[in-house]
Amino acid sequence: MAEELITEDIKNSLRETFKQLKETVLIEVYTQMGVNEPFNEAAVSFLKVMPELTDKIRVSFYKLKDEHAKKRGIDRSPTVLIAPDKYNIRYTGAPAGEEAGSFVLSLIMASTGRTFISDDSRKRLERLKEKRHVRVFVSPTCPYCPQQVLYMVSAAIEKKDLISAEVIEIYENIDLAEKYAAMSVPKTFIGETLIASGVQPENYFIESVVEGKPVEYVMPLGRQELKDYDVVVIGGGPAGLTSAMYAERSGLKSIVLEKANVGGQITITPIVENYPGFAKIAGKMLVDMMAKQTMEYAALLQGVGVNEIKKTNGASK
Repeated sequence: MAEELITEDIKNSLRETFKQLKETVLIEVYTQMGVNEPFNEAAVSFLKVMPELTDKIRVSFYKLKDEHAKKRGIDRSPTVLIAPDKYNIRYTGAPAGEEAGSFVLSLIMASTGRTFISDDSRKRLERLKEKRHVRVFVSPTCPYCPQQVLYMVSAAIEKKDLISAEVIEIYENIDLAEKYAAMSVPKTFIGETLIASGVQPENYFIESVVEGKPVEYVMPLGRQELKDYDVVVIGGGPAGLTSAMYAERSGLKSIVLEKANVGGQITITPIVENYPGFAKIAGKMLVDMMAKQTMEYAALLQGVGVNEIKKTNGASK
């Protein structure tokens, strides 16, 4: 089986790739006879080869009913853990097909501590104070899934005490795929909350992890920590978005607070035919364009309302 999965050319390529490894990485593989048997064989055969290619990888094999499996909280076969004493990174299913690539890159990240996300994303993650269990549903033939997986694993390495990452292969875990309506992949959850169907831009994925929910708009970095503004715009409709943008262009620090939907009524208008510059455009598309342009200048907070306005420090009305 291993010879079928990994040719000599692939082995040679992996040997070269594994030269990047710094610290030794432990891989734990959990299987149970009679459950997902072909996938168990694929996982075991693939991972048995790893230590032959580098002295920086150690692989241990366990049965699902072992005490070790109970200690790790493993209840599915096959399951593969990467550096489990240091990180919370789990492949629920054999890392085959397109996900074999993300698995190899995850090993490199776990060994070097260097991830594939930007400094911007690292700064965003500094705001995270609560634990997050992130799950990405994938399939072996999905070309977009590995990118979402690498964002997730990168976040789990950057914030190892707060973020756990799980890659779930849908054909080996059909019950989970059906439960979470995840037969179309990639599909990403934080806990029980769906945050994305499809691959996300990196900053949207990271912001979703920080917020613990899906985000429609991502504020420019640095705006999140501002507490004092010259202009506070209440309401994120077209007029509010435009006001904040022009205030910023005039040199005034501005923020838009929108309790419900950014864009207001336009968001639920299928076709807008009376907006200057557009003969006909979908309402949601117009709102997205406006919001993204506004966020290049001003801060925008959705889901934040205003209950009270107070006069302080002698400020004029």
